[in-house]
Amino acid sequence: MKKVFIVGGTSGIGEELARYYLNQGCRVAVCGRDLSKSKLEKVEKFEVDVKNKEEIFSAVKNFSEGKLDLLFYCAAVYFDSEKTNLSVDQVRDTVNTNILGLIHSFDSALENMSEGKLVAIASVAAKHNTSMYAESKAAVLYTAETYRRGLKNHDISVHTMLPGYVDTQKLRELNDGDISEKPFVISVEKAVSEILNALSENRETYMFPKEMVFITNILSLFPVTFRIWIKKRFS
Repeated sequence: MKKVFIVGGTSGIGEELARYYLNQGCRVAVCGRDLSKSKLEKVEKFEVDVKNKEEIFSAVKNFSEGKLDLLFYCAAVYFDSEKTNLSVDQVRDTVNTNILGLIHSFDSALENMSEGKLVAIASVAAKHNTSMYAESKAAVLYTAETYRRGLKNHDISVHTMLPGYVDTQKLRELNDGDISEKPFVISVEKAVSEILNALSENRETYMFPKEMVFITNILSLFPVTFRIWIKKRFS
């Protein structure tokens, strides 16, 4: 039976991935800081703070017993930088969760995986460089690429997914329940379908939806100051 571990699998994309793999007959584990969010039955649950290396290593080891097939890193810290005064604690939490947590999770998987896949959920924001969150997701992109190069002679592939706006509870909370002005929002189910298709095609890096890819490619031609103005104007 395939073993799938989903870091940040208690809600959003992670939860939908867990549901899919359960339906495929896989043994599935999720972890998060608040397990009360997880409504799925039959998944194994671990209360973990990904910033704590020992906690994530212990959870992955206990679940996989040295035979892990697939790990997703979906955990992330995000706040609206336009509405929040950036503090040192927020910067530290973002870096430690979005980047260091990824490293902890990938390293814990590698101790229990001889062949399989490591998947990082980044964001289209990684291409924008307009916020702390965007910069951290750019780091996720580059970190995954470093692992990919280091594992090129092994039977472990590394994949990075860059979704645009996804209709999650978190996105709605950050926008007072109204996401009508967010461009090209897709459902969680659609996002997971895109991710699964990309994995089946063995894509190393995949950005979606296509409308967001087009806009991102256009914006990349302009300086960061213009991109920041656009973000303020339409977010």
